Amino acid sequence: MEKPREKLLKYGIKSLKDEEVLAILLNTGTKNNDVLSLSKKLLEEISIVCFQDITLNELMNIKGIKLAKAARILCAMEFVKRINNYVSKIKLDNPENVYKLLMGYQHKAQEHFILLCIDTKCNLLSQKVIFIGTTNSVNIYPKDILSEAVKRNAQAVIIAHNHPSGDYYPSKEDFAVTELLKNCLQMVQIALYDHLIISRKGYYSFAEHGHIK
Repeated sequence: MEKPREKLLKYGIKSLKDEEVLAILLNTGTKNNDVLSLSKKLLEEISIVCFQDITLNELMNIKGIKLAKAARILCAMEFVKRINNYVSKIKLDNPENVYKLLMGYQHKAQEHFILLCIDTKCNLLSQKVIFIGTTNSVNIYPKDILSEAVKRNAQAVIIAHNHPSGDYYPSKEDFAVTELLKNCLQMVQIALYDHLIISRKGYYSFAEHGHIK
């Protein structure tokens, strides 16, 4: 049986079960329970939704959970809350703000296609990498984008992808994809606000250059 860290390395974070994610946070087990058994026991005693408001004392009252383990769990929860608080304040009403949000993709070695779902006030509802391609291309499937946008109840979307080459000027394919997605989204009454191309040298905004109206 693969250990959680081995599974993470081989298959990625999405492949891990709840108890496996928790096991990595706990790091070690106890004399009577290995780390995976301990994490399962913890989830049996505390519903996963209750972790968002858990306290240090509540965690330490559970057999096998001492200060070090409790502190790691609590800090993980707090970090998630701070990320969510930061994201909730982001207004994606101009290309620069979108670029700041997605700057981490400028150094990716493969093209990543990102979908940002927003409401009518340009508040971020969700951010998701929909497709990952090669060093110079990525295949786009409109039905997957539409499905995600509808699921998130988006009033509008912003799409973005990175150019690992560093050149952020759009290709003919980029223009064609933008027009195709704009028309597809209109069919489900969702607006395409912008398409950003991101690179380590900067960004290109289709809306800023008048290609999306």
